[in-house]
Amino acid sequence: MTQPVLDIQQLHLSFPGFNGDVHALNNVSLQINRGEIVGLVGESGSGKSVTAMLIMRLLPTGSYCVHRGQISLLGEDVLNAREKQLRQWRGARVAMIFQEPMTALNPTRRIGLQMMDVIRHHQPISRRGSQS
Repeated sequence: MTQPVLDIQQLHLSFPGFNGDVHALNNVSLQINRGEIVGLVGESGSGKSVTAMLIMRLLPTGSYCVHRGQISLLGEDVLNAREKQLRQWRGARVAMIFQEPMTALNPTRRIGLQMMDVIRHHQPISRRGSQS
């Protein structure tokens, strides 16, 4: 069996609050394999954005506490990665389109072309190669 592209195991995360910790993620586990397309859906406040921001390590340092669990991207530990390594991954191995697509995407260009632009920015490949 091949290694998952993204593997989240038993993730527990909280944010400090005035009246104690606010538990945002409780035992989140998820695996995404090469070629899979996954949609993360749920009610408002269910932890979708927190999960995505944590995968990208975009939450402000010190603003949260991971009590338990792990995240690996292509077998590499995301939670303990150094900033230099994270910068190399972002855009090249993992990317995120934020919730306001009108501010993140150009409505006059096809989404696929915009995604290819990001791939080509981070990897020295041709336009044809970025389409595969």
